[in-house]
Amino acid sequence: MRNLEHVIPYIIDNIRREIYARPLFLGGGTAPSGGNGGPPGGFIGYLPQTKIAFDETEAETDYIPPSGESLLDNLNRIRYRIKQLEDNGTGGGGSLKAILWSGNIVASGVEYIDFYGDVKVEIEGNTAKIFHPVHARNEFRNISSNSFEVDYEIFKILTIFMNGSVLKGSLYTYNGNTVNTTFTTSFDDEIIIEYLTFEIQEESGAYGNDSYGTSSYGGI
Repeated sequence: MRNLEHVIPYIIDNIRREIYARPLFLGGGTAPSGGNGGPPGGFIGYLPQTKIAFDETEAETDYIPPSGESLLDNLNRIRYRIKQLEDNGTGGGGSLKAILWSGNIVASGVEYIDFYGDVKVEIEGNTAKIFHPVHARNEFRNISSNSFEVDYEIFKILTIFMNGSVLKGSLYTYNGNTVNTTFTTSFDDEIIIEYLTFEIQEESGAYGNDSYGTSSYGGI
């Protein structure tokens, strides 16, 4: 009996020391979708987030260590991406957008861009290209027709002159680069069409070409 009084406490002490010395297996591992592994050994339930140690550094890095990846590395990478969005290549300032003109930054520190007037927007990837219409002009002489094809696709008709007088809007329609009149012009009439187009004009300072003859325009 006396031996048991000494042996039992000795066994209990050994078990206690072994438990203290043995690492606690949590069961998790690095993997997609939040990691993998079975339930942690030694306890059941969830660890409160208020009991996790605070990171005073809060680094903004995209680095993944070759071993020992942790939630801290995920948070650092998230902060890195947020920083990239805030800077957006404009040198900081908390701006989410930059305004470029022909590929060059002309303004930063803006959040909204509001366009007024006639513009066209084309989206390419994550870039919006803004086009302003160009003034174009075509003249037609010695043509008897009710259909006139201009050099560029028409965005808006500005004015159509017939023998020096402005033609009323009810007397013509347009589609693409073609203007159709509700009447047929005579061979001696002069038609001048001024319009806006988004097509790029290669000739510097040119407003279009004069047109003569009847073969290209279905004349009589």
